[in-house]
Amino acid sequence: MVYKNTLKKIKKSFGRYLSLMIIVLLGVGFYEGISQTSYDITSSVSEYANSQKLMDIEVVSTTGFGEEDINSLRNLLGVKNAVEAYSADILVDNGDSLRVHSILKTMNKPEIIEGENPQNSGECMADYRHYKVGDTINVIEDKNDALKHKKYKVTATVKSPLYMAVDYGSTTVGDGSLDSYIYVEKEEFDLESCTEICITVKNAGKYNGYSEKYKKKVDGVLDDIEEIKEDRQQLRDDYLIDEFEKKLYSEVDPAISTVFDYSAFDEPIAEFEESVNTKWLISDRDDCIAGYDGIGNGTNVITLVSNVIPVFFIIIVILMSSNSMARMIVEERGELGCLASLGFSDFKIITSYLIYVLSATIFGNVLGFFIGSRTIPDIIYGTFSFYLLPKLILTYSKTHFYAMFIVSIIIMSSVTVFFTNMELKNTPASLLRPLPPKKGQKIFLERLSFIWSRLSFSWKVTIRNIVRYKQRGIMTLIGVAGCCALIVTGFGLRDSTLKVVDRQFGGILKYDVMAVLTKEKDEISDDLKEVFDKEGLKNPVLIEQSSYKASNNIKSMETYLISTKNLKQFNHFFEFVDISSGKKLKLGKDSVFITKKMANDLNVRVGKNITLKNSYGEKYEFKVDHIVENYIENYIYIGNHIYDDKFSEKIKGNMVIADFDGDYNELAKKLLEEDDIVNVNFMSDLLKTAKDTNVSLDKVIILIVVVGILLVIVVIYNLTSINISERKREIATLKVLGFTDNESNSYIYRETFVTALVSIIIGLFTGRIFFGLVMDVIESEAMTFFRIITVKSYVISALIILFVNFIMQVFTYMRMKKINMVESLKSVE
Repeated sequence: MVYKNTLKKIKKSFGRYLSLMIIVLLGVGFYEGISQTSYDITSSVSEYANSQKLMDIEVVSTTGFGEEDINSLRNLLGVKNAVEAYSADILVDNGDSLRVHSILKTMNKPEIIEGENPQNSGECMADYRHYKVGDTINVIEDKNDALKHKKYKVTATVKSPLYMAVDYGSTTVGDGSLDSYIYVEKEEFDLESCTEICITVKNAGKYNGYSEKYKKKVDGVLDDIEEIKEDRQQLRDDYLIDEFEKKLYSEVDPAISTVFDYSAFDEPIAEFEESVNTKWLISDRDDCIAGYDGIGNGTNVITLVSNVIPVFFIIIVILMSSNSMARMIVEERGELGCLASLGFSDFKIITSYLIYVLSATIFGNVLGFFIGSRTIPDIIYGTFSFYLLPKLILTYSKTHFYAMFIVSIIIMSSVTVFFTNMELKNTPASLLRPLPPKKGQKIFLERLSFIWSRLSFSWKVTIRNIVRYKQRGIMTLIGVAGCCALIVTGFGLRDSTLKVVDRQFGGILKYDVMAVLTKEKDEISDDLKEVFDKEGLKNPVLIEQSSYKASNNIKSMETYLISTKNLKQFNHFFEFVDISSGKKLKLGKDSVFITKKMANDLNVRVGKNITLKNSYGEKYEFKVDHIVENYIENYIYIGNHIYDDKFSEKIKGNMVIADFDGDYNELAKKLLEEDDIVNVNFMSDLLKTAKDTNVSLDKVIILIVVVGILLVIVVIYNLTSINISERKREIATLKVLGFTDNESNSYIYRETFVTALVSIIIGLFTGRIFFGLVMDVIESEAMTFFRIITVKSYVISALIILFVNFIMQVFTYMRMKKINMVESLKSVE
């Protein structure tokens, strides 16, 4: 009997049952999908990295490695394997810049797409995106004569784990942009010593490559390498100088060795000693694998968003589903009385409602969990189009599933049992009688006669009903306002992220070209000036940019110090805006400007001191004059007098910035031909990269808005449906009194419309507050956003809610037409 009654109940109120299930489905699905996305993406990349034996650390030497260097790295505690590798950058006949890698048997294994490994000399495996099996690659420039051949035949196309982004990075040949790569056997290199050491760390492969446990393992080995670096560099210099001396002495004819003036070698030996300067460049995956850190940054933002928005989403779901069951039980008190009078125990009656609510909750949980886990990560993964990613491995978190399942079951069961017990405390006779209408009372607006007297009868009834049914109105306000706030937050996030990139690259940083010099200079040389003039660079300025750790004695963060001698031209390339006054500033010779994010995180104010520490542990203290606008990375700008005073030396420069309006690729080729220039960056490339990186966040935001809209549809339908069910007698009475279908619909829907308007107003305000909270969470140490929601976003959010209300009016109109007046008004006596 109980089970049959439950099935009839589901069939009778299938719309409500379905809406309850969909509310749970949306909440669980969205929460699980967003929460699982970052883990699925990083796990997929980590699995791929492990399968291809991707290195954890790369050490590059400017003068190559000796056998003792390699052994010193292999013997470090924590090093699993250290393999010597070769690479060279070349220019080929189609104008592309390529990086040639040696094939390693135990590390960095490229995935063969088509073909087979090289079997003969002069063969190679090539990038699957640019070459096909059988192609011939002709080398036209090999600066260091690193390769034995000038022509290579492609025997296989491969996907390299060293390149996880469409942008492969930079190079010192061609136009400065690395276009592709090939793999050859190490015997194809004509080098005296290897140029790279690839290292894997013991037990690091057990962890997700983006996890803190993995980073801790790798950081331990990085620290050990740093400790031996200085000694190994010096020993390498000594070895090379010794070998150079031996080579010189060996050229002396033995017949004249006793009378030869060996002091003739003093000058070349001194020159060689000065030129030899071994440097180890130590990198982890973030630095040496193209796109690896970008994937991590993208998933970090998704994680931060998933820590905030889905929780708010779940709260709305819990409130709406609980309210739906509570009001259903009150609405069916007559049925409760009937069952009680027939002798059914409270337990059996409660069981009927528990089956109803738990079946909807369980279906919603299971469907939501698996649909969310399968679709949302896949959708977001597809937005990482800037990256060359492996196939996504979808996972299911048992912990999440059981946690959400248990919590939702407990909440829905508790609400159902509580409200059913509340009603069953009444006698069956009392339950069989319908609840008397709530007593009307004089409202505040009635005291304002100049307003009240001008309202029509229909509007007076509407306002009185809204005030009379407070619980119904409050739940509508919470549900609709909450959904509106979610939509506003989503649009606000989109407004903020879209504007930041354009403002940073073009608004604050206004140069077009940045040329990185091979070594620091006091001035731009005459030869470079001539090249700049010839290539059309305008207003070139030599600047000093170096990395430091900024601190307030409690917390520290990475920052870049920038200074120059030529302040007049320098101020042409940077727009400094004071965050307090909004005034534009110019950097003076005694000025110290720091950027907003750094000032906030370190709690540094104007007039206070900030401490910088370099890689050698030396500390420098600066008094802050102004805090300026900035969104990406952290900077401290100081005048040349301050620089000279604090560092006790005249300022030099390691970069040149300039204006340029022409062919960037051609310019890069020309500049990289100069020995003084090691790299060239363009503002347009930085802008494109930043926008590509933001694509994933943009899609997540769109997903939030779409799911928010779906939720508001279900919430409004659910609330409107309950409203009609509870007021059948009232609506039937109106029809008996002669109200047409349109008038009856207007009577009910006018209340919904007014409540929706108030909900929208509240939602717009709370959305702004919630938006601020979300922004506080998703901003990273190196990136901040605009805190802006455009008027357009507010208007669209409001129109979405109104449109959904209008659509619901159409559905409810059809339902109200079917209300049977006689059935609804007949007495239960």
